[in-house]
Amino acid sequence: MRTITLFISLSVILLLFACNQERKEERQQKSTKDTTITMTMKDLVNQYAVIDLKADLSQLTDNQKEMIGELIEASKIVDDIFWKQAYGNKTELISKITDADTLKFIEINYGPWDRLSGNKPFINYIGKKPLGANFYPKDIKYFPFIQLPFQDKLSMYTLLARDQEKNLYTIPYHEAYKEEIEQIVKHMQKAAELSENEHFKSYLLKRIKAIQSDDYYESDAAWVDLSDNIVDFTIGSFENEEDHFLYLKGAYEASVMLKDEEWTKRFASYLSILPDLQKELPADDAYKNQKIGINSGIVVCNILYNGGYSNAGPKNIALTRPTDGKIQMEKGTKKLQFKNITEAKFKKILYPIAELLIDSTQLKNIKAQSFFENNLFFEICNGMLLTHTINGGKTVKEELNETYNVIKNLNNDVLRLFLLRKLYEKGLLEENDINDNFATYLADIFRSVRFGTAHSQGKAAMISFNYYMEKEAIIRSKTGIYRVDFPKMKQVNEELAEKIIKIQGDGNYKEAKDLIRQYGMVKETLRQDLNKINENKIPIDIIFNQGKSVLGL
Repeated sequence: MRTITLFISLSVILLLFACNQERKEERQQKSTKDTTITMTMKDLVNQYAVIDLKADLSQLTDNQKEMIGELIEASKIVDDIFWKQAYGNKTELISKITDADTLKFIEINYGPWDRLSGNKPFINYIGKKPLGANFYPKDIKYFPFIQLPFQDKLSMYTLLARDQEKNLYTIPYHEAYKEEIEQIVKHMQKAAELSENEHFKSYLLKRIKAIQSDDYYESDAAWVDLSDNIVDFTIGSFENEEDHFLYLKGAYEASVMLKDEEWTKRFASYLSILPDLQKELPADDAYKNQKIGINSGIVVCNILYNGGYSNAGPKNIALTRPTDGKIQMEKGTKKLQFKNITEAKFKKILYPIAELLIDSTQLKNIKAQSFFENNLFFEICNGMLLTHTINGGKTVKEELNETYNVIKNLNNDVLRLFLLRKLYEKGLLEENDINDNFATYLADIFRSVRFGTAHSQGKAAMISFNYYMEKEAIIRSKTGIYRVDFPKMKQVNEELAEKIIKIQGDGNYKEAKDLIRQYGMVKETLRQDLNKINENKIPIDIIFNQGKSVLGL
């Protein structure tokens, strides 16, 4: 794992309190929600708009098309691994279900818990989801966990389990999922043989070694260096959000992608400006001295297939990979922006919400281009996160403990608008006005907060929204129609950006905790306005009709 340090005992105490508080908050939210709208299983399924994952493959060779097919087959097997991590025995669960809508909703959520409702169970005889999903025994407790003698218990790639005598033991992913990994490797080896790009072939072979050993460093480095490949593929354990016990364990996922070379070139130039933009951040110089990833890149692509965690519940518009801090410091990252997913969410969800809740005078500012830019810069801001406190001591993650994921997402949420404004002021983004980004951002808050605040990104969005509302940068009419005060938005955004940067640089756990507690809740007026969206049957998110047949392979 990353590091094993003495701070963990204190972290556990804080986590115990935080998780109890989070569960209390979630119960309050769900109680209010449940008394407002009663939803049938069909209604729950219909919260998602179905999107065909298609792309123009006409420019590809036969070998490339066949290679994509092999990578899709590998991704399907990743589903089996993630099912084990998120729930356990999938076959046993679905064998008891006869209703088609319930089966569909189980498939969407990779289990019997609604990911859009704080993991609330939607099957009567199923209890609440274990905090640690299926990465740990369901009866695991914080203090007994800390007292365990296993050094690899904190590893991102290790399960904790019990043997037949109920004794605890650890097992690395590559052993726990050996059978599935062997099948995945066969498809990846075939894909490598079909690759006409030597760099991509080399990456695939390194990635095979990675999933067979849980040592991802070499393959992560190779992937960051990839630049001339039109087909892309990520596989492994990247995100720890599935683990609400200690936010340690990585969830298995896979994505097959096709690069949009024109759009990639169009937006890649922004990264070269980041060092200059970093100097303009609203903070003292001490908070702006950390180096940005030296080999970061932007890749605009179309998703061809998602498997595992990346396909569970709400779908990502963009991602930053790799997530390993060491690689990020030494090599940088790539910002993956999904063009087809962004376009689908804007058309199916964001603009219909804007027509319902945004002042008619600002509807002209709601633009797909701004939606794309806002989400792209959310990912770019990952490269501007402070990794260490300014006193040179612990990492920011260590100091902020369980608040770190929320503060990280809040940093990206706030800084993206600041950076975009600076680019507009420099004349580097000319197609839209910065007011388009502000107005589109407001509409996007209504879209994203419907995912709930149990997830750190949803809670971060809520903090921003409530802060802007308090400072009257966002204004709500008596009839529940919202508008942005554009001049004030610039001022308040800069103020909040400074606050977030200082929290990270100072490692100020108390201020992070207070900020989340004060602003991280969905207030009743907003809940009522969100109910209007539900009443108008605007989808919450999208699900994919995907696979080789959809692509015409």
